[in-house]
Amino acid sequence: PEEYVIAQIIEAVVSSGGSAADVTISSTPSTGNYWTYTADGVTTTFELDGIASSVASDYQVSVDGVTQTPDTSYTISAINQSITFCEAPPPTTIILVVKRY
Repeated sequence: PEEYVIAQIIEAVVSSGGSAADVTISSTPSTGNYWTYTADGVTTTFELDGIASSVASDYQVSVDGVTQTPDTSYTISAINQSITFCEAPPPTTIILVVKRY
């Protein structure tokens, strides 16, 4: 699926010495399958329109290609339609959230 290809592209760029900031990806909340964001180093909460589950493990989340641990690194709220990180991801890193359900 497309979302896994994006994750592989980010991982390849980062592992080759580049930065995830070198990858341009547009968020597609209209499909509701994945969302991408560029971190600013301060923001901890990002909008996830159209989600139905608050179970963190229902989402694969990576920051610059590094998979994050559900309920430890982030939480999900279907009520607030958002993901909240325990710590703000570093500036210019790419956040990828993929819905698994």
